[in-house]
Amino acid sequence: MKLLTLLKDLPSHTLTGSPQVKISHLECDSRRILPGSCYIALKGTRADGHEFIPEAIRRGACAVVAEMPCTQEAREAGVSWVEVNDSRLAVSLMGAAWNGRPSRHMTMIGVTGTNGKTTTAYIAHSLLKQSWLRAGLIGTIAYDNGEEITPSTHTTPGPLELEHLLKEMYENGCRGVSMEVSSHALDQERVAGINFNVGIFTNLTQDHLDYHGTMENYYQAKKLLFQRCDTAIIDTDDEYGKRLYGEVTCPRISYGSSSQADFYADAIKLRADGTSFWLCCGGKSYPVNLHLTGMFNVSNALAAV
Repeated sequence: MKLLTLLKDLPSHTLTGSPQVKISHLECDSRRILPGSCYIALKGTRADGHEFIPEAIRRGACAVVAEMPCTQEAREAGVSWVEVNDSRLAVSLMGAAWNGRPSRHMTMIGVTGTNGKTTTAYIAHSLLKQSWLRAGLIGTIAYDNGEEITPSTHTTPGPLELEHLLKEMYENGCRGVSMEVSSHALDQERVAGINFNVGIFTNLTQDHLDYHGTMENYYQAKKLLFQRCDTAIIDTDDEYGKRLYGEVTCPRISYGSSSQADFYADAIKLRADGTSFWLCCGGKSYPVNLHLTGMFNVSNALAAV
């Protein structure tokens, strides 16, 4: 694929060298560079990928994407150089382009929140499979690409792995994907190349403050999903959910225990072997039976439905 094609979705950037150079691989790890690769330098918590640009060029990179101007070494080697403001955003958008922007061809459900992400994503995935036979799943426990289920490596994979996985799902006949979206992934722009039809917010409690520092930073990271989705599904029983419901600008649907919510549960019966309740929405009620117990799973089921 030509470099020019990979850059179409990028915001403002500066290109030095030929836009017509043919790219054989996209890579963020300089140790895995092959001749013809495009190396994307990322700033990490432990190392800065910009330090390994000379190694990437020596290994045969024909293009470099970095948050700095073109170096003399790159000019002399005839390497095409793309200067960007945010390499993490660039790798996500370029990864999507490299794989044919698969999220645009499937219904994408993103689930975020401190608790309930996995269960909500699994229930939504089960509903999608009942309707469409094949649907993708990306989460903390496993990935389902429509043909096989494999143990997951991260709640939300890195952008290149993620876009490749979405491409596999689309090629395997999946029409929709249910995926967990972590606050780390949102903050690090791992899902920037994905068009989410629906974003689900479950709740927010104290967690990951070693990374985010404050609850406000944590909340703002979660909120990023709802700047990238067509419709927001929000638990308004949660205090942060109430705040989010008042701040989002996209169409929104509330769920919870209050009859003021768009979707709410009534006549809840908790048993040792499961739960039953009436799902109320749009002035109608529907019976629901779960092989799960606990009020939190009533909430998770409401979100998925």
